[in-house]
Amino acid sequence: MTKVVAGWSDEEGRAPMSPHRKTLRTPPVQRRASDRIDEILDAAAAVVDEVGTELLTTTLVAERAGAGVGTVYRYFPDRIAILQGIADRNVRMLGERFEQVVAEPRDDVLDDLTALFHAYVELYRDLPGYRSVRTGETLPTSMRPKGAVVVELVERVAAAIGPRYGIAVDAEYRERFVDCFHVVDAVVGAAFVDDPRGDDHLIALAYEVARAVSRRRLGLLPSRIPLRVPTEGAVAEAPVV
Repeated sequence: MTKVVAGWSDEEGRAPMSPHRKTLRTPPVQRRASDRIDEILDAAAAVVDEVGTELLTTTLVAERAGAGVGTVYRYFPDRIAILQGIADRNVRMLGERFEQVVAEPRDDVLDDLTALFHAYVELYRDLPGYRSVRTGETLPTSMRPKGAVVVELVERVAAAIGPRYGIAVDAEYRERFVDCFHVVDAVVGAAFVDDPRGDDHLIALAYEVARAVSRRRLGLLPSRIPLRVPTEGAVAEAPVV
């Protein structure tokens, strides 16, 4: 049975961030078709990481997937639909990572925020296509309001964490939590522009920003705490600031 995290499901009890198939020309009705779509998206994500979103073509995707161009067109009408398909999958994976984090009990809010930050950084490192496409907010055409799905996801994280530390989850709190995410996301994204493993200096800076805005905007952290900066494969201790 799937564990339901308090504050995580929406009002209708749905799991967060199911991938939208609005981009698909032919919706998958069989497991084989669904697997084929995943293969196409895997290939597209690998190509995007190599050549970027602007140079992605259906021909390159077909070659990488070992399929004919007609097979790609069967499910995706154009390259933008492929990119949106990657974005949808990225959103789903982001939701799954965050849900795993908030489902695990921890001793204090710093541990929760550190785990969320670390999970987010690892998504950039480990998920093909994430650092290039992210959640679709930078695509030239979007099939949903810009950033709306990710905002909903971050609000659910806020709703799950706030009550643990006696914070009322109201509209202002949710808005501030989303603002904090956008600020941190901008710095984390910059860390992966030129380095697929991420620039360590910018990642450390992003964590400092996360800590600062969490304290000043959300009141989640005390004024003086050890700065534990997530590094690749570990969480390093830094001096108290």
